[in-house]
Amino acid sequence: MILEEETFQEYGYYPSDLPLRSWKPILCTCDICGKIREKAKHDYRAICFNCSVHSEVRANKISEAKKGDKHPWWKGGKSIKIICETCGKPFFVYPCEFKKGRKCCSKSCAMKKRFSENKHPSWKGGNIERICKICGKSFKVKPSIVKKGNGIYCSRSCAMKAIRKKIGIPTHHTKPELIFEQICKKNNLPFKYTGDGDFWIHNINPDFINCNGKKIAVEIFGDYWHSPLLNYKIKEDRTLSYRKKILKKYGWDLVIFWQTDLMRKDAELYILNQLEKYNAR
Repeated sequence: MILEEETFQEYGYYPSDLPLRSWKPILCTCDICGKIREKAKHDYRAICFNCSVHSEVRANKISEAKKGDKHPWWKGGKSIKIICETCGKPFFVYPCEFKKGRKCCSKSCAMKKRFSENKHPSWKGGNIERICKICGKSFKVKPSIVKKGNGIYCSRSCAMKAIRKKIGIPTHHTKPELIFEQICKKNNLPFKYTGDGDFWIHNINPDFINCNGKKIAVEIFGDYWHSPLLNYKIKEDRTLSYRKKILKKYGWDLVIFWQTDLMRKDAELYILNQLEKYNAR
C-alpha cells in the first residue's frame, strides 16, 4: 500500500502526482507484514521481498505435498504397459499419454516409425538399380544420388579407375612394372599388381602390395613423372616425400624403384637386396 500523506511529509510531493516510471522514492507498506519501506515509484510492489520468498517456499511445499498419489489428479502414475511398435521393447506410460495415442518408447523410435521408407516425405520408390560402367556389376543407389548425377560406379576403386583413364594414366603395366612383376614370379615374391586402381591408401594407388599380410607397398617411379629435378611442374602428390608421409600415417612401408634401376643389368639382384631390408621376401 502506498502512503500518500507520509510521502508528502517526508519528500514534499504526492506519489499520485509522479509518473509510473519515476525514480523518485516513495513510502509504502507490505500488504502481508505491514512493514513500512522506501521504494522507487517504478519499483513498487505490494509485497516485500521477505514475504514474497516465504510465499514461494510455501507454494513449493504445497506442490511437493501434492505429488504422486496425494495429488487430486493422481491416476496411478506410469501404470499402463505398452509394446513399442518400432523396437518391440515393453515400457510404461502415464494414462494421459496412452489417451493421446503414444505407441513408441522414445523419440528416436517415434522418428524411425514416422519417416520409415514409404512414409518419408522424400520417398521416391526405393533404391534404383544401376550397372557399373567399369566392372559391369549391378548395384543400388538412392534416387537423390542419381538426381545429382552421381551413382555411376559401384565402388571407389571403380571411380578412381575411371578418373585415371580420363586423365590419361595407363591402366596396363608399364615396361618397368612388367620387369618387376617377372622378377617377383621368378623368385616367388609375394607381391600383387594393384596399379590399375584396385587398391587405395587414402589418395594413393600403389603399383604393388605385399600379399602375406605385411603392410609393404612398392612404387615404380618414372624418372620424368616423379622427379622434381626433371619435371619442375610436378604435383606434390607424385613426389617421393609426400607418398612416404601418407603411407607412414596409415602404417605402411614404401619401397621405391626408379625406372633406371629396373633397366640396369643387375636389376634383379638390386631389387632382391632392397626388399631384404624390409623382410619382404
